[in-house]
Amino acid sequence: MTSSGKEDQDQSKIDGVEDSKTTIEFLRGRLLAERSASRTAKQRADELTQRVSELEKQLKVVSLQRKKAEKATAAV
Repeated sequence: MTSSGKEDQDQSKIDGVEDSKTTIEFLRGRLLAERSASRTAKQRADELTQRVSELEKQLKVVSLQRKKAEKATAAV
């Protein structure tokens, strides 16, 4: 094997290692971004769940008030 062939082989190994490092860093970045997006989506879902619960309570109160008002007007 010539020294040029050995240098080419060594350079290929270095390039392969660099490609692997780049791929790992890219995948790590994507994983962190996905975790952040997932955390944000979960927070939003929790907020919406709480808001729906509040609106259901308000609906019950308003429905009871409307029924009382209808009874009061029917009695008059």
